[in-house]
Amino acid sequence: MCAKLGFAGEHIKWHDSTERRRQAARPQVSLSPPPANLASNRHHSLHTYYGREGEEISFEKWKQLQMADWAARQNDQEFVDRIGIWETVSLAKQRFSQLAGDYVSFWSQRRGANSDIANRWLDGVRQLVVSETASLWAGTEWHSSWFERACRSKVLEGLGPLVQEWTSRVVELEIQHLQNPSIPLRSIVAAGGNLGIARQYDEAYRTISASRDLIKGYRRAHFGVADLGSPLRRPPPELSPRLTRRFAVKRKAIRISSETNCL
Repeated sequence: MCAKLGFAGEHIKWHDSTERRRQAARPQVSLSPPPANLASNRHHSLHTYYGREGEEISFEKWKQLQMADWAARQNDQEFVDRIGIWETVSLAKQRFSQLAGDYVSFWSQRRGANSDIANRWLDGVRQLVVSETASLWAGTEWHSSWFERACRSKVLEGLGPLVQEWTSRVVELEIQHLQNPSIPLRSIVAAGGNLGIARQYDEAYRTISASRDLIKGYRRAHFGVADLGSPLRRPPPELSPRLTRRFAVKRKAIRISSETNCL
């Protein structure tokens, strides 16, 4: 995510970039010449151009003044400070959406989950994202100061609508669960609020859970453990004597291996 938006280390050099300064300071009006008069092949325009003292001037003279102002603005802190803001805000938005989705999913699996808890978490996510984006600009004192004076407020402003959107979404999901208590909140969240899909998720979850419990019960009854990754305790009763001896050798090897690892 960081590399996609250019935050791979080179972003520290953005404010010194001649091209980025040029783009940040570019005029808000077009510097293209007015359309030509097809009859006289001369340029004409309905607009009147004025000089620094308010005098009427030609388009060519006006363009020269605009180019000079453009060059001067490239060293103006007001315009240099604009560099990097769009990329930083974009990264913060993407990061917030990523974390918010994970936190809401985790919230939906808690017992007694309610929107108040989720909203507090979302506010915490907002603070975390702001802190993370600030750390990207902590390479030098100048960049740290730049983030505080020019970028922090823009990041908070950009995250505001996202926080509100996720807050509203959480409330809607909670209401859906209260209206359909038979459907677990986790399934409603996983389905994005689609109750039909949520029911299918819940049925699949119940089926998988029942299957896991059945398998664990079988393993516990026949192998002495619920997880086959655990050390084997005793052979299943239906094994032949030869396989029983092999099982005993394997169990001894596991014990020796465990004791060796502890040394």
